[in-house]
Amino acid sequence: MKEFVYEDYVIKVGENAMENWNLIDIAKKNDNNIWFHLDKHPSGHVICFVKNEGVIEKNVILYCATLCKEQSKQKHMKNVKVIYTEIKNVKKKGNVGEVETKKCKYIKV
Repeated sequence: MKEFVYEDYVIKVGENAMENWNLIDIAKKNDNNIWFHLDKHPSGHVICFVKNEGVIEKNVILYCATLCKEQSKQKHMKNVKVIYTEIKNVKKKGNVGEVETKKCKYIKV
């Protein structure tokens, strides 16, 4: 698992299915933490650990989305869609690393 810091936000990136799975459990400690993943492509799960009130600035969202793309095999693609939502909207499925999401927003990077 990789860890980054951007503008005082701790951001963690899973590097395989098991790390992604464990990262969800860690992130669930605060329902407002933000989960990121490439849309329709495999990628690591990226979690932005949100401070106090749960408000996250647009530049932090863009940084996390870019990090999600750069840490994937699709790093050279252009206009990649990244989905993101609060961790409370992410539910583990049957297979390790697979999730079901709701209330997702999109950003292109």
